[in-house]
Amino acid sequence: MQRKEEQLLNTMDRSEEFLQSNGDRMTSVITSAGHQNLADSRLRLDGFRTAQGTCNRMLLSHTATARALRTRLIVEHLRPIAAVAVAQLDQVGELSAFIVPLRDLRYGALVGVGQSMAEAAKVHEAALIAGGLPVDFIARLVAATEALRESLSARGQTLALRVEATAGLLKEAATARNALRVIDSMVRAAARNDDLLLDRWMSIRHVVATGSSPRESGDPIGSTEGSAPQGGITRDAEVRAAA
Repeated sequence: MQRKEEQLLNTMDRSEEFLQSNGDRMTSVITSAGHQNLADSRLRLDGFRTAQGTCNRMLLSHTATARALRTRLIVEHLRPIAAVAVAQLDQVGELSAFIVPLRDLRYGALVGVGQSMAEAAKVHEAALIAGGLPVDFIARLVAATEALRESLSARGQTLALRVEATAGLLKEAATARNALRVIDSMVRAAARNDDLLLDRWMSIRHVVATGSSPRESGDPIGSTEGSAPQGGITRDAEVRAAA
């Protein structure tokens, strides 16, 4: 969650505290449909924030798991098979299926390498076993490749959920700002004869501080909040290949 959405939630919380602490003057506001709309939006916004945070933690876990599985596939399976293939199949003319540049391969491409090498190894299984590989080396290679593939798939699904949560967060933030604008007009009407109370509300209602005085600003919740996020959440940045 980005700074602007955190500020928005803080403003909503402070607005609620203001209403409750001045309940005698704000009864009409508290009992209004506008106040209920604000409370409902606050819950939805917090739900999207929680979902996004959960996805971020899961992505860190998926990434660490995929990294470990990638290393295991290369070190414990692909390299040993390639080494034995060079020694045993030098005259076969099919070494290209076993000798691959592993260092710079992306995760998804490495899954393809594992699958291709398993197929190629079946043709020369006896020779490769005679060269020192375990009798079940193909099954182990297939299992290690599949484990990496499943890890990447899980990461991709979590990434999709984070995109969904981010989209919901941005959409709900716009709804929340509109709800705050409604409450702002109602509070100013209820506090119109109490300059101290009105000044207190004006200091609360701004989501982002502006250069002008709160009493002079034309935007009920801060003119900068209507602009597009800068350096924050972007849909394009979210949608990246899991590999």
